[in-house]
Amino acid sequence: MGKIAKPGSNTEAFGSPVQFDFFETDARGVTNTVALWDVAPRGVFRVTENSEDDDSTKVIKRSFNYGGATYHVAVTPAILDKDGVSVMKYPGDREHLVEEVVRQIAVQRGRLQRDNNGDVGVSFPMYEVYKELIRTKHQLNYTEIREALQILNSAKIEIWKGAAKTKEVFVSGTTYPMLALAGEGGDGEVSVTFNWLITKAMMTLNFRQMDYEVLMSLPGPIERWLYRFFAHEMLYLGKRSDQRSVKASEIAESCGVVKRSRTRDLFRRILRALVALKERGVITSLVSEPIKDGRQTVDVEYHITLSPSFVRSLHNADEAAIRMREQFRIVTEKEPEGFVQMSTEVRKRLLKLREK
Repeated sequence: MGKIAKPGSNTEAFGSPVQFDFFETDARGVTNTVALWDVAPRGVFRVTENSEDDDSTKVIKRSFNYGGATYHVAVTPAILDKDGVSVMKYPGDREHLVEEVVRQIAVQRGRLQRDNNGDVGVSFPMYEVYKELIRTKHQLNYTEIREALQILNSAKIEIWKGAAKTKEVFVSGTTYPMLALAGEGGDGEVSVTFNWLITKAMMTLNFRQMDYEVLMSLPGPIERWLYRFFAHEMLYLGKRSDQRSVKASEIAESCGVVKRSRTRDLFRRILRALVALKERGVITSLVSEPIKDGRQTVDVEYHITLSPSFVRSLHNADEAAIRMREQFRIVTEKEPEGFVQMSTEVRKRLLKLREK
């Protein structure tokens, strides 16, 4: 793996692509979301302490629906050394929170880097992640952040579609294929590279802006998954209506919760997540319809109306993505199919276009 240029060093030696100028933004409180990767059930979450645990299984395999198609994901745990003992750890809520913060760092102007092998990444002090998690009320200590980064670097995620012999693999690797950790505690310096699915989204401008502050204000992994899921239906899958109907079983299968001993715990937890979205202004109405087999409730269907402000923000993000691709074509005279190195002339064209 080539060396990642540190902030402040000569990243131009490796060529700063034009696409970086679109992925990065001056607006605070904004992040970028990527199709498939950001809604795939690649984490392990538990609803209650007595939930059945999948830790005895080396590889967790799941299926989920995205845009009317069935996809599959396999999660292989990271193997960490704990006082001389090897332990298996799956990515969970803690790892997803750290990933969200690192993604938000990456969208800040001038933070992305591209190394001499063409890999894309970002560097940051450990304290920056620690401070941001405190600000968003998801505090972790330095040891926890460091371990989360190690799991994101080591736990393998494979996402594919189709049967075993004809499967179409979208990604097979870790969240951060390269991780460099130097120093301890808040003084530690971190460099990561992003996996191919994230890098390709940057390269092809196939990402959408999302409200980072709302996302991080949500209290748990199911809430944050639902927020992304509803957004992706409109941003990537063409669902323009504000009406949604979704079953508890579909949410459980798609968001990454592990098996549980009591179904009613799952129903209660999902309802709490939807109520949190209502309280945060993401949805305006919520109706629960039990699905029964005799006297027993076997599932619940939720009928949801997305809020006008949430729908409007998604429309704005969609329009921004259209403008972004059009601006790229104008200033480069190319389609965003591969990284195009920024030049003085292209930068002048881009600045002039944006001034208009």
